[in-house]
Amino acid sequence: MTTSVNVGNRRADLVRAHLEIVLGEGHGFVPVLLYDWRRLTLGLRARVRVLRDRDDQLWQDVASELSVAGLLRNDSIMRPITDYIRAT
Repeated sequence: MTTSVNVGNRRADLVRAHLEIVLGEGHGFVPVLLYDWRRLTLGLRARVRVLRDRDDQLWQDVASELSVAGLLRNDSIMRPITDYIRAT
């Protein structure tokens, strides 16, 4: 049970952090990443990709842990989201 609670807490923390970044004040960089990606220099794109990949891995790890704990039937729920993000 402790494992389920821990992974559930991690999931809640990730969702809370994501919503804070997307909806919180002072995050003017979000529209740039969503709409002005092509205007970033190659160096800045590379830096954003590193951060994006780290974020993707956090979500994948939690989805896998939820699956192992029996709280998610299949961790592939994240695949369409990450595939879309990687295509941009």
